[in-house]
Amino acid sequence: MTALVGVTTQGQGTHTALAQIIADELDVPLDHIAVISGDTAVVPYGGGTWASRGISIGGSATLLAARALGERIRTIAATLLEAHAADIELAHGCAVVRGSPERGLSFGDLARTVHFRSNELRGVEPSLEATVHYTNPSAWTFTNGAHLAVAEIDVETGKVRVLRYVAVDDCGRIVNPALVEGQIAGGIAQGLGGALSEHCVYDDAGQLLSATLMDYALPTFADVPPIETHHLETPAPGIAGGFKGAGEAGATGAPAAILNAVNDALAPLGVMLTDQPITPERVMRALRQKR
Repeated sequence: MTALVGVTTQGQGTHTALAQIIADELDVPLDHIAVISGDTAVVPYGGGTWASRGISIGGSATLLAARALGERIRTIAATLLEAHAADIELAHGCAVVRGSPERGLSFGDLARTVHFRSNELRGVEPSLEATVHYTNPSAWTFTNGAHLAVAEIDVETGKVRVLRYVAVDDCGRIVNPALVEGQIAGGIAQGLGGALSEHCVYDDAGQLLSATLMDYALPTFADVPPIETHHLETPAPGIAGGFKGAGEAGATGAPAAILNAVNDALAPLGVMLTDQPITPERVMRALRQKR
């Protein structure tokens, strides 16, 4: 099986998740499915993967296309097996007659018949393809979540250290838990960098001074605290498959959670920060002004 999809992947595992959706819907082995995107020779359109649409939009289209293909498989198998399409079940890469597991055809056998012996289909269209265009009918789909950060501040240096981070997110139906864990953790690391260190600095002439990674401080392994993640699954209403996005969850929650943790720690000293990144320089300046 080959799926040509309009959404693209940038390393977040979209192809794996889309293949899983097909495998679950049609009950075929995952390694029998190839997912292709980003090749304009075969997939000439598609909106990319921005706004967490990889699974909510691309996954929904893939799910509906798999269902449509399943109906075509049942129709063709019913003709060859002399049964009703409603009595055909898809199991383990085969189409079998319900209650008679010995009466069945593998998807490979069906494909060979469709492509090379279409005369046996008795007028049924010789096609094992399905195309679905999907648009979110409700226009908006929101991911829900709550993030908690525990921070420690060294008042002698202004250094902020995040000791613990807990995230609870609801991205609707989860297709692949490991991929969601990676999305959340990566987003939190990105949000932590924005909250504590990443900063574009310009001189008075407008010249960028932090143009290299020697000057633009990305968080390292040593800066990211242990991340504890939990998940809820509330299917998105009106979305095929109930999928929501997971891409922005960590990056959205982390800056606010960390800033609030820092201000909670500074509250006994009568100090509150509003600008990010929360660099040691800004912390010390705020403490000196208060004193």
